[in-house]
Amino acid sequence: MRKRPAATVAALLTVCTLTGGLIWAAGAVPDQATDGDRTQKTAVATATDSVTHEENERVPEGARWTQHYFPSSDGSRTELHADVLLPEKLPEGAKVPVIMSAGAYFGHSGEMEVEEEHAGPSRRLQDLLEGTDLFDKGYAFVMVDTRGFGGSAGCLDLGGPGDQADVSPARNAKGTATPLLFTHGTAETNTPPVGMEEFLDHHRGPQWAWIGPWGHVRGNERTQDGKFAMGRATWFKETLSFFDEHLKGIDPRVQFPNYAVQDNRGNWRAEKSWPAANRSANLRLGNGSYVDSGAGSQPTPPEEGAGRDAGSFFVWSGPLETATRVTGTPRVTMTAKGEGNVMVKLYDVGADGNAVAFDERVSRLDRDRLDIDLKSTDWTLRAGHRLAVEIGSVRTGDRLDTPSKQKIRVSNARLQLPLDNPAEDIATGGDRAPWLDTFMQINAAKLKPGPAAFSVPSARARQ
Repeated sequence: MRKRPAATVAALLTVCTLTGGLIWAAGAVPDQATDGDRTQKTAVATATDSVTHEENERVPEGARWTQHYFPSSDGSRTELHADVLLPEKLPEGAKVPVIMSAGAYFGHSGEMEVEEEHAGPSRRLQDLLEGTDLFDKGYAFVMVDTRGFGGSAGCLDLGGPGDQADVSPARNAKGTATPLLFTHGTAETNTPPVGMEEFLDHHRGPQWAWIGPWGHVRGNERTQDGKFAMGRATWFKETLSFFDEHLKGIDPRVQFPNYAVQDNRGNWRAEKSWPAANRSANLRLGNGSYVDSGAGSQPTPPEEGAGRDAGSFFVWSGPLETATRVTGTPRVTMTAKGEGNVMVKLYDVGADGNAVAFDERVSRLDRDRLDIDLKSTDWTLRAGHRLAVEIGSVRTGDRLDTPSKQKIRVSNARLQLPLDNPAEDIATGGDRAPWLDTFMQINAAKLKPGPAAFSVPSARARQ
């Protein structure tokens, strides 16, 4: 079983990589060569002859561009390509701190269509360069093509040993102290929040992040009507403050929160770390059975899925006494007899039966005892709402499964929930992410509540 491929290559996290070293300025000799009938503005840089914006309009204003080739760290002699952008007026031999981004998006001929008449460095992160005035602030910016993309040699090896060797500091997070700045949407479908908490647990360096209910967007992006896609307006200010502190040793003028987190109510809060759970509840879900029938692109409505041959079964909590937040990574354990697939979904259900499926995960039944980590989430269940757990066949069109048509018997199922008390939130600035309402509509369901099998405890005071 696999998820339908996204339109773009996806990574687990969007991270700005900081290098502790410095970069030297190359000789400031412009390349005056032309290519056929092209004007001087299409001049192409080399490792020794740099090009400015006046010579090639693809070079950012205030920068000087050179190109470099170097071997990957895996010993395979795979040559990687990098575009280096230095402050234009940097004296020869001077040193500046480096912002580096490595990936598949920096080819000179454009991302989705060929732009050969404008050969030059990629403009994919032009918004970052302009929004932070990066070159005026005395930074260099380096774009490295990972193997198989852009000017780099080798074959595509997404997530494999070669791909990891191209950016060797990213191979393992365990014990690393590199400062980390990132955003992640809990409602992401392109790069879903799988393994995020595990990654953060292994990372030991300073962490700054925005986490909330948005899709595949960057911190500064806006919707068509001009609203910030994440609902928060200070991305570039926080980014530059992060760079200044960790690359230049400049103390921040403004104390931004380490984590700015938005939950499903649209409220922003400040956290020192994430997830910040008060307690972990281990809830007994019991036994059940379903037929691994699959559903294709038109899943059976949950309220019609009852009976001996149903594609899933539900387990219900009682109404919550107080508002309680599920924060971090829920986990389901179970014993399953039979071959096929299993999907676990969590629903936030109002007293009227109107529900939202806010978390899910799928797995193959390739062993009797299963431990399934769901997606990392940050979802507040309001007082009076109920939590419903659905266990069954894959009932969504987002994945291509091969149903076994077998009856699957589940026993001793348990749900581990990390819980937080929203009454203790420390508010920080920001508006409701526009994608949140769309997510609610896409994942809406009408359920008929069943008898309560477990209780979701109150998070109470932080321990």
